[in-house]
Parts: sequence; structure tokens; C-alpha cells
Amino acid sequence: MLQHANVGVAMGNAQPELLEVIPETCPPVTEAGIYQWLQAHGYLDTADASGADGQ
Repeated sequence: MLQHANVGVAMGNAQPELLEVIPETCPPVTEAGIYQWLQAHGYLDTADASGADGQ
């Protein structure tokens, strides 16, 4: 599924087999990985006050 998606991103702590085929990774969920990746790639407005913890 990730290979056919427009943007395929694996969590940094994903299974090794997945990391072999998906070159793009983000930090683990325990480090707000998806939020960090979205912010680093310009998908989030850095002026958003909500932050990674939803506050």
C-alpha cells in the first residue's frame, strides 16, 4: 500500500522488511514522528499553536 501511495512514509520503528522497501521514514510515534515529518516537509503551518501534543 505504501509503495503505491503518493507519499509513503514508514515509522522509524517499523518492521525491518517495511523499511527495506519504503525509503522515507519518520521518527517513532513516541516522538510525535508523523507530526515532525509533516512539519519538516511543509505540510503543516509552523504557526499552528496546536503542536504535536494537541494542546
